This record gives sequence, C-alpha cells and structure tokens, in this order.
Amino acid sequence: DSTNPIAARALLEAKSWGRLRRLRLGETATGIEELKGLLAHPSMRGITELGLRENRLPHEATELIAEAPSLVALRKLNLRRNPGADSNIHPLAASRYVTGLVHLCVGAISDGLIEFVRSPNASHLRRLSFEGDDPILKQAIATSPSAHCLVLAGAYDEFFWN
Repeated sequence: DSTNPIAARALLEAKSWGRLRRLRLGETATGIEELKGLLAHPSMRGITELGLRENRLPHEATELIAEAPSLVALRKLNLRRNPGADSNIHPLAASRYVTGLVHLCVGAISDGLIEFVRSPNASHLRRLSFEGDDPILKQAIATSPSAHCLVLAGAYDEFFWN
C-alpha cells in the first residue's frame, strides 16, 4: 500500500536498528511525522545513507534533516521526487550537522541547490544528481570553492539508489 508508511513505523517501534547504516525508505509513504520520529530515534546516529525518494515530503522535511543532530554521520542523501523537500535544499547550506555529504540526489534544480553548492557544506560532495540542465547551476559548480571534490554532477543515477 503506497499510502501506509509501514516500514518507517516498524523502525520507530524497534529499540535498536543494530548495525544498520543505509536507510532506504524510497516509495514507502514515509511522511513528515514518521520522519520526525526517525530523526529522534537513537539509532539514527549511525545512519550514513538516507534515501527518501518519492515520498511526497513537504518543504519542512529538508529543514528537519538539516537541523537533526542525529545526522552528523550522514554522507548520502536522496530527496528526489519529493516536490516540497527536493526544491527546498537551502537549509542544508547552513546546517551545523549535515556537513559531510559526499552524494546528494534531488529532482529539482533550485536556487537552494545553487546556494548549497556554493556553501562550505558542499566541500566533501563528490556526486550531485539532479534532473534537468541549468547553466546557472553549472556556473555555480564551476566557480564554487566548496565544490572542489565534485567529480560527477548531472543525471540521476538509478543504479546507485535502487
């Protein structure tokens, strides 16, 4: 059922997630309330990869992610096809906790994405996946002192996030 966030709710009920490091909840109907609970869960501190693609998360989701102390270990984030969240990337630019991303996947090219690419929080970024083409984003990547590690920017990598 694409409207029942059973996977996220099962995780919320568990005391511990063991050695789980990659949390992929794409297309699982994970909503904002489940995301809040997951971010507060003690096991979230060990998560290095968070996949939330295609969950219809609102703008607030990116703000919650950026403000979550539990995500200090996060290295890969997929917000693709969350019409609110993937167009609201600017909170990641100023995050005190999500500072070591090596791969970011979004659907939309936005001013917030350009702001993120120019921010110090993009200094570890190696892969930036997005849909579309934008000369302003290309210019931001080319001139950003923070995006010096970036080796791949462009089309969404389906294989990587399956």
